[in-house]
Order: sequence, then C-alpha cells, then structure tokens
Amino acid sequence: MDGHGNVPGIIALLMIGGIRPFQTITVICGVPALAIIALMALSFFKDIRKNGWRLSGENSEDKLTTEIETKHPEVLPPEMPAKE
Repeated sequence: MDGHGNVPGIIALLMIGGIRPFQTITVICGVPALAIIALMALSFFKDIRKNGWRLSGENSEDKLTTEIETKHPEVLPPEMPAKE
C-alpha cells in the first residue's frame, strides 16, 4: 500500500464533524446490541437451568438415548426397543 488508504475515512470524519459524532453513533448502535446479547445470555442460562447441561460429542446421543430408556421406557417408539 502507498499509505493513502485512510484518506477517504479521514475525509469522511472531517465532513461529519470529527471523531465525536462517530463515537456517538457507535455508542447509539452498541446499546441495542448489548441488550440483545444480554437477553440471549439470560435465555441460555434459563434453558440450562430448566433442561440441564447436555454433553456434546460422539457419544452424547447414545448417552441421551440410554438416559431416556432407563428413566422413561414407556415413551419409546415401537421400532426402538429398550436396551437390556
């Protein structure tokens, strides 16, 4: 690069009145994003509290199936017999 890559950005900042309006716009746009992220985190932790923490990985489906079979054998579909 020849060092002139920032010129359009500098000109734009000067046209809108310097760095202060840019900072204000950034804060105004960031507050709703913060609220959305906070609500997502709250929802995530409520779901963990309600459903428990599930393991992920290769054996997670097998562990979940085994857990369902041992705790609730009455909910198994006919094509999925309980393991012994």
